[in-house]
Amino acid sequence: MNLYERLMWTAKENRYPRHMPGLKRAGLFTMANPYAFDVTEIDGTDNLHQPEGEILWEMEQMKQKYGTKDSYLLVNGSTCGILAAISACCHPGDTIVIARNCHRSVYHAVELLSLKPVYVYPEVDKETGICLGISSEEVKRVIADTKPACVVLTSPTYEGVVSNIRAIAAIVHEGNSLLVVDEAHGAHFAWSDKFPETAMEQGADLVIESLHKTLPALTQTAVLHRASDRIMAERVEHYLEIFETSSPSYVLMGSISQCMQWMRKYADTWFEAYFTNLIWFREHAEKWKELRLWENPRKEPSKLVVLTGEKCSGTEAAKWLREEFQIEVEMAAAGYILAMTSLADSRDGFVRLMDALTKIDERLQKISFSKEKKTNYSESVLTCPEVEMLPVQAVNALAETKSVNEAEGFVSADYGMVYPPGIPFYGELLARYPEIHAVIPYTTRPIREGETDGGAYYFVSEDKMRRMEKENRIVESRCYQTVHGPWYYFTAEDGQIDWDKGDFVLISTLEGFEKISRFYGANKVVPLYIEVDDMTRIERSLKREKEQKNPCVSEVCRRFLADEKDFSEENLKRLNITDKIVNDSVENALREIVLRIKSGR
Repeated sequence: MNLYERLMWTAKENRYPRHMPGLKRAGLFTMANPYAFDVTEIDGTDNLHQPEGEILWEMEQMKQKYGTKDSYLLVNGSTCGILAAISACCHPGDTIVIARNCHRSVYHAVELLSLKPVYVYPEVDKETGICLGISSEEVKRVIADTKPACVVLTSPTYEGVVSNIRAIAAIVHEGNSLLVVDEAHGAHFAWSDKFPETAMEQGADLVIESLHKTLPALTQTAVLHRASDRIMAERVEHYLEIFETSSPSYVLMGSISQCMQWMRKYADTWFEAYFTNLIWFREHAEKWKELRLWENPRKEPSKLVVLTGEKCSGTEAAKWLREEFQIEVEMAAAGYILAMTSLADSRDGFVRLMDALTKIDERLQKISFSKEKKTNYSESVLTCPEVEMLPVQAVNALAETKSVNEAEGFVSADYGMVYPPGIPFYGELLARYPEIHAVIPYTTRPIREGETDGGAYYFVSEDKMRRMEKENRIVESRCYQTVHGPWYYFTAEDGQIDWDKGDFVLISTLEGFEKISRFYGANKVVPLYIEVDDMTRIERSLKREKEQKNPCVSEVCRRFLADEKDFSEENLKRLNITDKIVNDSVENALREIVLRIKSGR
């Protein structure tokens, strides 16, 4: 089906959205046929880039509500506002202080302006790895040494943690710098005193909010607030002209108008009901035995962060919610899930989530599981490496591809985002968990460019393989008829595996798994099937092949088709491999792998 058909199918599902946008598909208010007012800047519709009529009126109404100098409508999302805000505050080559957990658009602004970034690191919850707020003391220390043009922070964070913006703003302004706050997840703060103060109220100069994240507005709607006269309106508006589309969507601007009108009329009543539901949910969550709501003194109440404990990962819990209870959460991490709420959520929606999580909690109570040692996240997350070059220099430099194991000492030429598809995690697994040892297999194929003997494989001749075979040292072997001739891959009993030293991990095929299980005993071997989508696999193979002196596309195609056959659903079922680990997040994949190794399942 095409995209439109997929969206129509999705709309008909009974799956409850515990994710953005904040309107929750509820349709709190009706909009006319969008095709009818999908217009351009014609007489009577005003102009976003030079507002004089209705759009100006909307901006004035928003300015009064939020208590700002100016409030600019955005139809390119908060990304547009962040890029414009940083550009307005900085000149090319300036120093900028940014929180290490900032959105990637902040890093893109740093790149575009050739800025010199200095990082401030958030405190980290040692139990969960969740980023807490940025301390004013840390900001003060960094500013004293750097004299930046501006400081950029994220508050609230993805999980809802707010920083003390008032204290930070005072320090920033004392140092003659400007404070930009990415408040994308806090557009609802201004509408109820039960939420934290807005960054504007606390002294920030420029604040960006995503209306669609937590308010009933269409995706991509946002607002940039100029909250002080320390930054000129002319500079902000100049850069909005650059980053805001020259063909702004009147459908999206109409959504902003409808959202604001509805909020002015009904916010008080609906927020009262909303908080009643949040209180009800938290009271009932206290009955859980295995699951637990994560709370923090600086966390705002709308985000429901559910810790999944040691018996399942966040990914597993999210999968159960999706497949068994038709609930889609915002995010699944290694040890928790994030369920977003808004005033558009009904009591039935909260009851539905509670019923599902209670059943999962009851399921986990029945699982007997020896708890592994908890990870202390603080040191690994807060490690601050030396800056070798500017982001713009790294991005534009000549680069080469390295494996994770080979990358130590090199400078990354691209950004490492949190949730891209197909994150390589094998090296990370071995680095983080020294009690898990790698078993290196053997192959008779020629060594490729960039490989080392004893890295991914031991490279041996076919003659040596035959000698090892005669010595009964081969646990399992496979032969592939390639375009270059026969290539053998095998696992050997060569002393690498010592059961007294802990757990071992080996990359193999289903055929290899079957033979290894027979050799060592099925009770000692745990299958870990890592699923990567076809497009990612073929792209990786082609990229690797291009780096060879004599690339061979036909061999890439042969390997791909062979893998399709080897890892067919039929073969997976035959070996009773039903659980799949989706490699879409390094943290999720690592946690699931370690849990299964430790539990022996």
